[in-house]
Parts: sequence; C-alpha cells; structure tokens
Amino acid sequence: MTLHSGLFVAEGSSDAPLADLVTDLFAEHGIRLRLQEPDFTRLKVAKDVRSKVHAGIELAKTDFDVIVVHRDADNAGHVAREQEILKAVTCVSANAQVVPVVPVRMTEAWLLLDEAAIRRVAGNPNGRVRLGLPKPHEVESGADPKHLLRQCLLTAADCTGRRR
Repeated sequence: MTLHSGLFVAEGSSDAPLADLVTDLFAEHGIRLRLQEPDFTRLKVAKDVRSKVHAGIELAKTDFDVIVVHRDADNAGHVAREQEILKAVTCVSANAQVVPVVPVRMTEAWLLLDEAAIRRVAGNPNGRVRLGLPKPHEVESGADPKHLLRQCLLTAADCTGRRR
C-alpha cells in the first residue's frame, strides 16, 4: 500500500489534534497518509491559508500528495470557507489534492460531547464534579463553545491555586 505525503494546516494551535483524526479517516478508507503539521506560530507566518500552505511546502522542500486545511465556518459559512481554501491552495500547489475541513461550528463544540476525554485532558480522569456539559442536540447552538470548553476543563481539573 502506497504511503501518501500530506500537509495539515490548522486554523489555530488548538486544532492540531484534528490531524490524527484525519489520518484515521483516511486509514479507514484504505489510504495510508502521513501528515506533516508545522507549528506556524513558531515560524512567524501570516495567518491566511495561502501563506501557511506556502510556508509548509517551503519548510518540507517537497510537494505533497494531499493538503488538508482546517478552517471554522464562523460567520462566513461553509461554502465560502471551502472556496477560500481551494483558491488559496491551488495558487500555491497545483498538483496536491485539497481536503477542506470546515466544521459548521467551532471544533470545540464537538469536544464537548466527550466528558471522559475532558476529564483526562484536565488531569482528573476519575473526577466526579458536574461539568455542566450541554446535551448533544444543544452542543452546536452555544454562543461560545471554546469558552465553555475552557470552563469545563477548569471545573474538571477540580483544583485551586497554582495548579489551576
């Protein structure tokens, strides 16, 4: 089975774990993919998609088979973000397959569905304090899922002072 090379461009550093999910999805379809995930904040690269893709290609000194770009839909909407990604990547790399990853709500909303994972990340997997997580049918309607996730992590850690 051929191993394909890929570049993962996240909107922010907190979105980097999505690369593993993308790799797993490709594997489930019989495609071996190795994604490079540059930390663009350390590279001092502009925040636009085109600049990040260009920097990733320059850093790797290679063309990629697949370029995966994550951008939240925010107020622009899914279609506008997908077009933005396609245009930006094709300006920089004509040969790579483009995979836009555009959740309709912030990725953090999805993370609110996994209480056990929140407790693990908070360093208190056996905690019992109520986190106040939304019901699954409410998770994408919250005003600020990123803020809610931060609050849930602090609550799940169940600690005070410096450790908090």
